[in-house]
Formats: sequence, structure tokens, C-alpha cells
Amino acid sequence: MNESKGGKNRPTLEDLFEDRSIDDSGLAAALVNKVILTKDAQNVSLVDDFAQAPIKKRLVAVGLALHALLRRNLITEEELARPTAWYAEQTQERPKTVGELLSQLKGRRLFERTENGYRVPGWAVRKAVAYLGE
Repeated sequence: MNESKGGKNRPTLEDLFEDRSIDDSGLAAALVNKVILTKDAQNVSLVDDFAQAPIKKRLVAVGLALHALLRRNLITEEELARPTAWYAEQTQERPKTVGELLSQLKGRRLFERTENGYRVPGWAVRKAVAYLGE
């Protein structure tokens, strides 16, 4: 807020904006001991202990891992979205089950569906990190 002539604070347009992004260390903290990434950016491996976590949590972790790859410039924005079969392969679950769960996560606004598949949208990264922490 800016200070007016009378010493009172006046709101500015800048006061309307909120930074909803999460920094790299926050994303890394959410994913450490959950996923292992490779520089070829083709697969996301789940850490052994986390591989037994609920499927929805594994799907969110895999979706967030793609954001880590994007931030390291290993994939493009378009490559954030992956088909259901890819998520099924990463989580070692049946594609039909994964499709149903991704649709539920979309309903919770943790994922969105694009023409290329499902992805955690940038505006939902903070919410997805919080979901992993639940």
C-alpha cells in the first residue's frame, strides 16, 4: 500500500496480486524421498517406500515431478501433460483405475485435462504440494 499525504495507506493495484507460486526448494522438499528423476525426462521412478503410498498421492507426486523437470528445462510446457497410460506406467497401476483417479483429482482442482493428457497446472502446484503433505 502507498502512503497518502495524510499518512494513511491507500491500496494500489499491486495489492490485488498474490504470489501463488512455490519456489524450487518447496517443490524439492515435497518430492524428496518420493520420486527419482532422470535427465532423459522419460520416466519418473517412485522411491520404494513411497511406491506403497495411496495411488492418488503417487499420481500427484508424478505430476509435480514433471514441474521439476520443466524448471530444469528438461521438458517443455506442453510436455507437462501426459496421457493416462503414461501415469499408469509410472505408478504401476491399471490404466482404467488411473483414468478414474485422475478425473477425481481434476474434480479437486489438482489436475487439468488438456488435448495431450493430464497435468498439474501451474496455478495448482502449491495446492498439490499441500496435498502430498496431508
